[in-house]
Amino acid sequence: MPESNDIELMRFEKRAGAYIRIAIKTFQNIQYVDIREYVETDSYTGPTKKGIRFELSRLNEFAEMIERARGILSEKESDSESSD
Repeated sequence: MPESNDIELMRFEKRAGAYIRIAIKTFQNIQYVDIREYVETDSYTGPTKKGIRFELSRLNEFAEMIERARGILSEKESDSESSD
């Protein structure tokens, strides 16, 4: 269950009974981005230890890392297609 100061940005299904949730959380007046696996089972529903949290001020740095990874993967995909 999200805390009252959570802002859920998105969630997507990882597998049946589990999803990835991206949210902005505030703790001790510092905002964080939280990317975490949540589960829904008969015995437990909520967050798991699987995930990362970083200060919102580092979001641009994180986005740059994701774009760099996408570029590398795109290059590898192009390389494998041209070698087929």
